[in-house]
Amino acid sequence: FQKLEALVKQGNPIKVLEIGSGYGALAFFMKQVFPSVQYTLLDIPESLLFSSIYVSLNCQDCTHAFAICDSVEEFQKADFRYVPNYAAHTLEEDFDLVINTLSMSEMTEYQIKTYIDLMKSFWLVKRGIFFEQNQDNRHLGWTKASIVIQKDLFLEHTLDPHTNGFRQGVPNIWRLP
Repeated sequence: FQKLEALVKQGNPIKVLEIGSGYGALAFFMKQVFPSVQYTLLDIPESLLFSSIYVSLNCQDCTHAFAICDSVEEFQKADFRYVPNYAAHTLEEDFDLVINTLSMSEMTEYQIKTYIDLMKSFWLVKRGIFFEQNQDNRHLGWTKASIVIQKDLFLEHTLDPHTNGFRQGVPNIWRLP
């Protein structure tokens, strides 16, 4: 949050992208803490249905737009922007913060790599950081997201799970090398 607070103090808008936004609770919370945030929710269409309802009911004074339905201009200006996972490649812009909590541990290595490639090409190119917390699901036939991520991004900071009691993966902050 320190990086985002510094942007607010400088008068800069904050742009956040959440991969796997679920029902939208974090998006709602971030808007309460940082009213100037532009929040992009990226998820499977079924989850976007729930998040768009939850967020629009709780943030009725904000603007909302869908990547595949609304005009480019409406989408670019909206406070909350909803993007289905199959349209992730259309987000050719940078973000201050990209977030993923617990859903990359349910993805294939190819899917994770696709998101990392988008981060390297667009999402983190200016000043962005990537916060992720994912559990190790190799015992279920999936992958450990941090193993895939570390091939392309630099680990800025990690929290020790043994001292903080994290049960669902270790929180990490990544950036471009």
